[in-house]
Amino acid sequence: MSIVRRKLDNRMSWVRHIDCVKFRKKKDQYFEEYEIATECRITGGLDYEKGLISCSFLTFEKDENGLYKYLLRIKSATHGEQNDSRYLDVHKSGYYFKEGVAEEFISLFSLYFQCRFYIVATSTIFSNGQKHRSERYLKYRRTEGGIHPTIFSDKTRSFSVGLVEFLDKIRSLPTEFHQDFLWASFQYLQSLRQVSLDTEMVFIRLVSAVEILSKYIDMDSSVDIFSAREIHEIVDVTSLSKEQQDKLKEIFSVRNSKLRFVSFIKKYCTRFFKGGKSRAEHCKIRKDALVPTLKTIYSARSAYLHSGESMYLSMPLRMKEARTWDTDPSMGMTIDNRSFSGSQKLPFAHFFESLVRHCLLNFLKDKQPQ
Repeated sequence: MSIVRRKLDNRMSWVRHIDCVKFRKKKDQYFEEYEIATECRITGGLDYEKGLISCSFLTFEKDENGLYKYLLRIKSATHGEQNDSRYLDVHKSGYYFKEGVAEEFISLFSLYFQCRFYIVATSTIFSNGQKHRSERYLKYRRTEGGIHPTIFSDKTRSFSVGLVEFLDKIRSLPTEFHQDFLWASFQYLQSLRQVSLDTEMVFIRLVSAVEILSKYIDMDSSVDIFSAREIHEIVDVTSLSKEQQDKLKEIFSVRNSKLRFVSFIKKYCTRFFKGGKSRAEHCKIRKDALVPTLKTIYSARSAYLHSGESMYLSMPLRMKEARTWDTDPSMGMTIDNRSFSGSQKLPFAHFFESLVRHCLLNFLKDKQPQ
C-alpha cells in the first residue's frame, strides 16, 4: 500500500482558512462574529473575498471606556476532506493564537491602522439561524492621548481604503515569511496594549517583534567575522557528544543578536527620518544618532530580562509641543540608590513604536515577489 504524504503548508492560518471555505458547500458554512474595540474612529467597511471577511462599525459613539466597537465577521466551514487546504500539515513549531484567525486579523489591523484592538465578544451563527455569544474579559485602562500620541492620533483611518491591498500583500508573501511576519505583528499589537500599563513591556515587545524578523538579515564579514560559516568550520567539534554539539550550535546561531537587531532597523528605516529643524533639537533623534539609540534600547531590554535592571525611560510630558519630541530633555537621574547616566536613557515609547512599525511595513514591501 502506497503512503500519500501530505503537503506542508506554512502560510498564515487565515490564508488557509479562506482557501478552505471557498471549497466547502454552502450548507457546511457558518459565520463567526467578533466584537472588536479600539480607541480610534475607523470609517468605511471591509469586504474581503466577496464577503468571506468583513468588518465595519458596530457603535458610532465611544463607550464608557472611550472605545469604538466594530463587528468582524468571518465565514467558516465544517471540516473538509483530506485535500482540504486548511488541513494540510504544518510545522508543529508554528505560532498559536488563542482566538484563532480573529486574533491574526486584529494583529494585522493593528499594524496597518497603528492602533490597538481588543476582542470584546464572540458569536457563532449556524446555518439554522441559531446564535451563541460569549463575552471576553477586557484588560484595559483608559489612556490620555498625550501619553502615546501616534496610536491615539486623529489621522484618517478607513476599512475601505488600502486594507484590502494590504491583506493581499500579506497573502503574497513567500511562505517562509508568513508565520514570522504574523508573529511579529502580534508582538506589535501586544506592545500597544501595554501603553499606560507597563512602558518597559512596550519596549520588550517591540524589540521581540524586530528580533523575530532580524534572522533574515544577511550579516556580511564586515559586521560578523563568522558570516556564512558553520560552527564545525571554525572549531573542531568531533570530540564533543551530540548533545554538546547541538548546544554549541544553538549558542553560535544566536550570536550577534544585538547587531542583527540594529542591522534590521538600519536597513528598513528608509524614509522614516525627515530633515528640517526643530525648536527642541536636543529632544529629537536624528538618523546619525540611530545606532547608539538602538544599542541602548537593546541593552536595556536585555538587562531588564536577564538581571532585573530597571529601564531609564523618557518621562511623558503634558506640554502639547512635547508630543512631537522623540525623547525628554533630561540628561541623567538618581532614584533611591540607583544612578542613570544620560547615555542610558531610552526615547519615548511612541518614537520607537513608530520606527518599528515603519520597518515591519518596509520588510513586507521588500519581500514581495518580483
